[in-house]
Amino acid sequence: MTLRCTQAQRVSRSLRTSGRWAFTLFEMLVVLSLIVAAVAISMPHVLRLADSQRLKQGAELVRIKLTSTRVYAIENGMPYQFRFEPDGQNYCILPGDGLNDASAPSGGGSVRLPLVAGQLPGKTKFDKLPIGRTGGGVIPETQFTSFPNAH
Repeated sequence: MTLRCTQAQRVSRSLRTSGRWAFTLFEMLVVLSLIVAAVAISMPHVLRLADSQRLKQGAELVRIKLTSTRVYAIENGMPYQFRFEPDGQNYCILPGDGLNDASAPSGGGSVRLPLVAGQLPGKTKFDKLPIGRTGGGVIPETQFTSFPNAH
């Protein structure tokens, strides 16, 4: 009886005899350390890009809100103001000068004008302003009655 070895069996046998089945632990650690070094080198750049994108997204959000409010104010002939929390993320857009009621006469009654409130995305914040430069003082609570989370 003769035994014949297939090509695959010969290759398998030659691999077993050479002792080269897999990577050594040292080789794996070298590759892993190279990957960790590459990630550590690129991480600050990636974080800066993410912060920059968050800032652009926040600016674009506020720009869109201001533009739509401006169009609405022009169409209805009513002034609006933009208020924000210095060193914070919250903002609101209010009708009028902020000191009067947020309603306007309309044919004998009054109609509630739309208010806009929002928050900047992520950790983006409005800049701090020096005291006396916020432009208007305290807003009466009646201005915030239409907001869902007004206190």
